[in-house]
Amino acid sequence: MAMWKNDDEMFALMKEKLYTPVVGDILDQMGYKHQFLPASIRPLAAQVPTAPYILPGETEDKRLRLAGYACTVLENDVYEYQAQKPFGYMTEALDDLKPNEIYIATGAHNSALWGELLTACGKARGAVGAVLDGYTRDTPKVIEQNFPVFCTGTWAQDSSVRTYVFQSRLGRSRSTTATSCSAILTAC
Repeated sequence: MAMWKNDDEMFALMKEKLYTPVVGDILDQMGYKHQFLPASIRPLAAQVPTAPYILPGETEDKRLRLAGYACTVLENDVYEYQAQKPFGYMTEALDDLKPNEIYIATGAHNSALWGELLTACGKARGAVGAVLDGYTRDTPKVIEQNFPVFCTGTWAQDSSVRTYVFQSRLGRSRSTTATSCSAILTAC
């Protein structure tokens, strides 16, 4: 008998009862030995310590824990030639975010992959966080939105002329039932 009735309850239970080392140990025992994020990807709130942010109508500081479905995004750097479509398919990737999804981006390292406007857009669509193999920008405005962002650091350099979203929703579909990093991600 399940202890939850829907995704919201399941992810709330995961954030309440589980934490990364326990999940990692269990996955190791199951033979999945490469499931941790790189050590360089850490919560933005831990990299830029501030007082807890609890917005009106919210009951907790949400910036250090997240659990949700993965929405994977592959980006690449743009150097000499201007991309025909600034940002590539970023707008489509953001528009496609669903409730309880985590925006997970990698591939580009020539600018910030996330910032204030993407945070507001993700929240408006019901996303529960962002995990970046790269940088975020607009740090004070991102932190003020009480939205979990895990990244390698902060860098103000904009992505509009430097980064191109090449593809999104790589790997397994959201409907998968397997509990793996490509289907469900927890970070605490």
